[in-house]
Parts: sequence; C-alpha cells; structure tokens
Amino acid sequence: MECVNYKSEVIYKRISAETHTTELFFKDFEEKKLNFNLCETEVQEIYSSVHEIVNRILQKVSEHDERFTFDEIIKLGSIAEGTKLIEPNEFDYLCILKDFSNPDMVICRKVCSHNPGHTHVFIEDESLLKKWGDCMDDGQLLANKIFVELSRAVGEMYMKEKKVKVDRSLGHLYLGGFSVRDGGPNTVLHLYWIPINAGQKLDICVDVSPAIRYFGIEDVSLSPVVATSEEFQNLSSVLLVPGLIHQTVNKCLDKCFRITCTEVEVKLVKSLSDEHVSCYKILKHFICYLCKHLSVSKVTYFPLSSFILKIAVIQHAALCHGCKAKRECMNAIIDFILDCLIPNDRSKPFMPNIFLKEHNLLFKLEFILQHDITAMNFLMHVQVLTGFREFQRKLDEEHPLYYNYDKCYELIEILVKRLEKVKCDIYKSFYAHFQAHGRWNFVNGSARELVALFEYPVQIFCK
Repeated sequence: MECVNYKSEVIYKRISAETHTTELFFKDFEEKKLNFNLCETEVQEIYSSVHEIVNRILQKVSEHDERFTFDEIIKLGSIAEGTKLIEPNEFDYLCILKDFSNPDMVICRKVCSHNPGHTHVFIEDESLLKKWGDCMDDGQLLANKIFVELSRAVGEMYMKEKKVKVDRSLGHLYLGGFSVRDGGPNTVLHLYWIPINAGQKLDICVDVSPAIRYFGIEDVSLSPVVATSEEFQNLSSVLLVPGLIHQTVNKCLDKCFRITCTEVEVKLVKSLSDEHVSCYKILKHFICYLCKHLSVSKVTYFPLSSFILKIAVIQHAALCHGCKAKRECMNAIIDFILDCLIPNDRSKPFMPNIFLKEHNLLFKLEFILQHDITAMNFLMHVQVLTGFREFQRKLDEEHPLYYNYDKCYELIEILVKRLEKVKCDIYKSFYAHFQAHGRWNFVNGSARELVALFEYPVQIFCK
C-alpha cells in the first residue's frame, strides 16, 4: 500500500478506488462537511427525545379530540434512512389514524384523474360516517380537512401545554412552538435542544402528518418499476397521506390522498451500498448548496428535490453491478436524471415513481412549454447537473499524488460563480426572446428542442 501525506496531520492509505483525485476529495468532503459534529450518544438522546415529545403531543391531541387516535407513529425521511447531513435537526413522522386503518373501514374506489399518484377515500362504516361528518363530502374523506383539523387540535393542545420538556444526560429538549407549512399537509413542531455542556442550541423541525394504512393495494393500481418489483411482491399495504391544500376551483383535489410506499423507500435506502449512500449524500448537499448560492440575486433557482435524487440513486443501484468507483456511479446517476429531463421518447421531462411508474415525479416541469419561469428553471437543472459532472472531470485533471483538499474545494466556488453567470445569461436570453416574439409559447416543441433552441448546457470549465 502506498501512503500519501498531503497534510502533515493526515495520512491516506491508497486503495484501488482512490486512484483518482475525485475519490480522495469526496472521501474527505464527506468527513469534513457532511457528518454529524455531535457524539453518537448525544445524537441518540436527541432521537429518543424527539420521539418522546411527538408521542406525548399526539397523546394529548387524542385526549382533546378522540378521532385523532393513532395506531402507529412511523419515522421516515433522511433521519430514518440514515442520510441526514450535518445536524440531526429535521424529523418526519406519519401518524396512522386508527379509525381508518383497519380493513373494510374505507375503500379507494378510484385513482384521481386530475392528480396522478393520488386517490380518493370513501368511508364504508356507518359509525365513522357520523363520527367524521365534518370531514366528509358525498361519502368521501376530505384530505385537506383532516389535515386542518389535526393542526387545529395541535394548536389548542399547545396553548394548554406550553411547557413540554424531555431531560437526558447530555441535554434537554423543549417544545418551542408549532406552525403549518404553506399548502400542508404537515404540522411542524419547533423544538430546541440545549446541551448541558454549554454547547450551541440546536433548533429542530419535526414534520407530523396524518396518514391511513390501506390494505386494498389492488384498488390503487400500483405498477412498480423494475428496480422495486421484488419489494412490490411482498407489499401488503400502502400509506395514504393528505395531499397539498390546493388554491383551485377544482374541489376534486381537496379529496386527494397521496399514495406512498415510504416504508419500503426507507428499506431500499438502508439496503444501498456505502458507495451509493455516499453518492446520494454528496449530490444532495451539492444541489442544496448550489441552490442556496444561486438564489441570492435576480431569478431564484428552485433545485431538484432530494426525493428526486433519492429515486434516481435507488434506480441506479438496482442496475449497478460490480465495484465501481464513486465517481463512475455519480456520473451514471447524473446521466439517468438528465435522460429523464430530456427523454428521447417523450416531449416533456418524465421520471417514474418507483411504485407507480405512470406517475411523473417531474410533473412540475411539464409546463416548460407554457411557462417561461419553469422553462428557465429546467435549463438550470440541466446546467447544474452537467456542471457538476464537469467539476468531477476538472478534479481528476490533478494527479492524486498532488491532491490538496483546499485547492479542490476552491473549484466549488468557481463552479458557483460560473453557474450564477449562466443563470443570468438564461434570464437575458428569455427576455430577448420575449422582446422578439412576445409571450413564451413553445407548446409544439419538446424538452430536447428547448435545450437546442437556447443552446444549453454550456461548458463551465474550459479544457
């Protein structure tokens, strides 16, 4: 084994996967920037304290309104998957409503035709029809009404029980308040952790959403992609979560419950190799970092969600064979997303949901042909992904024997500055197009033709 000492205090034992500067940098970057800076004991105390406060609050809510009695409290998201970055400050829970989560209590008679990936829930039990009458419309549960009622109950509980606290050996967790996310469907609990060693206070957000466990999976027309077909065979139930509160005249959307297999998603992420988990965490951080720094002037950039990145990694992992280097997997994941953004067989961006392959996870980008802001954001997605791929190539121009972390990190700052210029150029191009042709209208075009029309992506790093 060869040892490379690029700083006096750091010695690397070179392994076969670290024969490129990219591999060295990503390994260092993950350790320096992405891992928790708290000890494992304190992290576990925060986890258990958050779960205890959530349980206590929901118990109080059920005492206030017995309809909100829960069978299960399911932890999901990055904390459950083990992919949370930097600090344990964001938690997500689905709370399974007891009344609706027994077989034969409710039925899904149709999948919503206006809102792909969603369904409508009908109550079959007469006693529940009376009990939930104010959350019903023509025999259907109003998804948005259930969310509103739960938020109201949490608010009334908070006004009575403001001093909620959990004590642990390394700190104390307090309930500081609550809020409602714009559009729902989550009630957000605001907690804060005070360490006993006079460390820095940690603000924690906990998203809590009601859900229904539904056992009639044949009613919701699940159609898995190849990557999840094996997990689908063993699936006995799905979770139905209230959709967003829509500001629309279409009242159909008020009844929409989102179909999710989030428990299997967590299982799939936990089964990923260390290399694929690392790819996901690094991509997630970089996309978030670029968004933060590209949204400080003029047009705001709305990045691809971490959920989109997670689904891309899961689908890549199912097809990835052998021990590839991290940079190879990273490029393959980026290529997969770019193929979804600019498909050969469709006019608009399309990424299938892993359990509902007809549901387009990139549905918000379906309006690139009608909305100029969406089209500009789409071009930035393409540019950011290709720019990140170029960043990796640029790293590998440096021989690994001369690897220097700080020098490599400077390339990130260069990448941000050049992407900011590209963002401004895209805005100018669309403004010039507006002056020449009037209101944006590209309804007869395609994503591929849109990219060609504005000649993007451009090269970020000159060869």
